Amino acid sequence: MKGASLHQAALSFDPSGFGALPALRRHERLTNHWQDLITVLQQQLKLTNHRGTRLMLFRRIAEIMQHRMGDQGQAIVAMELALQEAPEDSILLEQLSSLYESVQRFEALVHCLARLYEVTTDSDKRRLLAYRIGRYFEQELNSDGKARAWY
Repeated sequence: MKGASLHQAALSFDPSGFGALPALRRHERLTNHWQDLITVLQQQLKLTNHRGTRLMLFRRIAEIMQHRMGDQGQAIVAMELALQEAPEDSILLEQLSSLYESVQRFEALVHCLARLYEVTTDSDKRRLLAYRIGRYFEQELNSDGKARAWY
């Protein structure tokens, strides 16, 4: 039985998905049915309001999209949704900035790095972030004025 069929069958027995979905996640991971696993994870997102669980699910979706399916765009969407759940999460901001950099979305990257700068308290890290932002404005976005403001 294919993953999507398993998914539907499991949900028909357990509409809440709390019993069936973890087993389906294991099955899809072991059989490399990545799109089916994404479907299962998205179903779990619909079933929980727990912030930590939602963040973990969004991160997992992004990881699968990026590393298993090679879909940077959908990985970014998942990380942006995770960031809506936890806008001050520095780890999420760092991961999202790496994704933006990998697809050369420099406007989004500098915005993300600026948000990271705002939530960072370590002065050395803040200096490094300011330099990075300035460098992207200068070299990639051709905005010397904005670059000077960060240097």
